[in-house]
Amino acid sequence: MWRGEKANCCFQNTLVRFKADRKICEPTYALWLFLYYLRHGEFAKISSKTSSIAHLGAQRFAQMKFPLPPLAQQQYFASLVTRHQRLRAIQQESLRQAEHLFQTLLKRAFGASVGGRNACLRRLPSSDGPGIWEEACRRYRGAR
Repeated sequence: MWRGEKANCCFQNTLVRFKADRKICEPTYALWLFLYYLRHGEFAKISSKTSSIAHLGAQRFAQMKFPLPPLAQQQYFASLVTRHQRLRAIQQESLRQAEHLFQTLLKRAFGASVGGRNACLRRLPSSDGPGIWEEACRRYRGAR
């Protein structure tokens, strides 16, 4: 389903267009069915192969099985997919922020030494006591 995700791109080969009749088919349901087929090799099974390019014509595409549950079930599925995608986006942003924070910690801990000692590590709180940080600094300086 084209949603304009990438700018300045084109289709090199034949494009099979599918337009869902919204009275009987939820477009998001159809998209995920097609993605499932793609990932499980269903399109490859019915495509013709000339040289190194597989071709899936409209006639072959139209003959594929297309399970069509009641519209209400398709809409429910689409709402679950939307929720899943939203949660994945939140998770990915959280991972990005966590990695940024960790890299900042590493830079502050090991990147800017003052007089051969890193002032940041000495200020970091630790339930193990301050000695563990001083020991880590000592080992780090010795390894350089």
